[in-house]
Formats: sequence, structure tokens, C-alpha cells
Amino acid sequence: MANVDNIVRKILYAPARLWLRRKPLSLPLNPASIRKVLLVRTDAIGDMIVTTPMLELLKKRLNATIDVVASPANAILVQDDPRVRNTFVFDGSITSLLQVRRSTRRERYDLVIALVMHKTTRGGLYANLWAGRSAVTATFAHQSRKRAYGTWFSAQVDVDFGTTTMADMQIQMLNQLFGWHVDPSATLLSLHLPETAEVEWKGRPRIVLNLSSGKSYRMWSAERNAQCIELLHEKFTEAHIMIMAHGEQKAMAHALVRKYAGFADLLPETSDVRYAIASMRGADVVITPDTSMVHGAAALGIPVVGMFSHKTSFLNQWMPHGVPYRALIAEGREDIETIEPSLVVEAVAEVLSA
Repeated sequence: MANVDNIVRKILYAPARLWLRRKPLSLPLNPASIRKVLLVRTDAIGDMIVTTPMLELLKKRLNATIDVVASPANAILVQDDPRVRNTFVFDGSITSLLQVRRSTRRERYDLVIALVMHKTTRGGLYANLWAGRSAVTATFAHQSRKRAYGTWFSAQVDVDFGTTTMADMQIQMLNQLFGWHVDPSATLLSLHLPETAEVEWKGRPRIVLNLSSGKSYRMWSAERNAQCIELLHEKFTEAHIMIMAHGEQKAMAHALVRKYAGFADLLPETSDVRYAIASMRGADVVITPDTSMVHGAAALGIPVVGMFSHKTSFLNQWMPHGVPYRALIAEGREDIETIEPSLVVEAVAEVLSA
């Protein structure tokens, strides 16, 4: 398969180099020359949330309009965001690719930032189809493929892949693109969320326990969740737990609420991720195996206890940004089912006392 991929790249790259004729740019760029920016963020919910510090900084520092190409999953997070002028939804199909192209090519963007960590060839092709040859195209640098990716990108920015969060990395990118000196740790996640009815908390601490995740290996069983609730009840006798769940975990959530009536209740059920995130307002801590809710909680300024598995790569990039947190990581490449509930309760106590 690797040989086939190499052949495809060679076939694709040769005409692309002739068509685009991209050459590496000297950085930093002149901010005054950038009037229209296109961000390419065609992936998951959490990816869009951690891009909000970049959105905020671009809006504050540049006299520019910002458009976003988003995925069907994450577009809703920026469609009503006043920092974003237009949101174009790309679902991965050829039809959608061409529809987005018809909208974006009219704009004559000065800068397109492709926030791609993997499948960079595809991301580069899309960026150029959507923005054209006149736009500066920028992405993260991959040291072993800088020459190849120079076909698509006029600026490949070196960032710290090894130890920082994705939000940090994106601020590092802007610092290098424009010669800024913004401290990434001073930036915060931020979302424009709808108003929702306030949760009626019945005690303290106020704890959200999220049962759901996009991957089965990142979810606890009913038994593990029950153990966690029981231990939380022992540790924090006056606490109130609000359980969050969607999809197949809804039945589990209802069963747990019945079992622990008076100590645990159910957050309002919704299929809109904005309302799900907004419903966590007022919590003192969020326990979650799902990174979208890790970042949703962080955007609300709520401390996080996150559960992770090494089956997800580059875990450091997806840690909470800008809030106190504890990360519990399954050993080896095991599912999070192997994480003991007692460790989670200890982590909650640590976060609350921080």
C-alpha cells in the first residue's frame, strides 16, 4: 500500500508543481496585506473548539474577514459566531468539494490556513482548489516531507508537536506567520453558545459525568460508571451529579439516574452539541472520556478530569487548554475501561482543591 501511495503522489505532484508554482515565502507576513482569511477545519467537534483562540487572535490583530470551511460535524459551532463571516460545509464528496469551490473562489483570499495534521496532501489539494494560486497557503511543517508539501504550501510553520496542546500550536503558528509574540498559555477557548435554562443544582460540588464518546474504546461500561457514582457519593456526600449521555448511552444514563435518585440527575437531552456544552454551565468539574466535551468544558472555564487511551495518537495535543485538569490515561494501548473509578474520584478531589 505504501508503494501505491508513493506512485499516486508522484503522479499527482508533478502536474501540481507546474500548475501552482509555489515557492517558500519569507516570514513574517505583513499583516496589513491580509484582508481575507480562509481557515480549513474539516474534522471533528473538538478540533473546531480548540481553534477558537486562533479565531480570536486573527479577529483582534488583523483588519480582515475570516471564513471557515468546516465539516458537517463541527460547522454548527461557528455558523453563528460573530468572528466568522461565512461558514462553508464540506462533507468529503466531490459534489461538496465543487460547491465549496464555487463559493470560495469568488472571494480572492489573501491567506488560507489548512489546519491538517494528517492527510496533508489531500488538505493541500483542497486548500489550493478553494483559494487559488494567488493566496498564501500555510500549514504545520512536517520535517520529513517539507519539500513534497512545498508543492501545496508557501508557508510550512514549525511548531512544538511533542509537548503542547493543539490550541498552543495554532498560536505558535500565528506568531511565526506574523512575527507576533503572543503567549499561547494566555489564550483561552471561547464559544458563542445559545442561552439555555439553568440547571437546578441541588448540592456542592456540582459534577457533570459524561458517559458518551465517539469511540467505544473511550467509554466506560455501566458497571464502571456506577462504581464511580458510588465512590463520588462516599467522597462528596453533599455533591450533585448531572449525567450527560447521547446515542446508545441514553438507556444507561436513565438506569443510573433511577438507581441513584436524589444524588444523580440527567442533563437535558439534545442532539445539538452547542446546547450540550451550554448545559454544563455552573458545574465545578466535568468528568469525561470524550475530547469534544473536554474542550467544551474548557471553553466554559470548567476544570476537567479526562480519561484517555493511547489508541488515540498525540494525546498531549488534545489535553484541556486554559483550565485546571487531571488526565487519566489507560496503560499501554488498553481501553479506558481499565481506568479505575477510584483514580477518577481522587483526580476530582485534586482538581477541586487546586
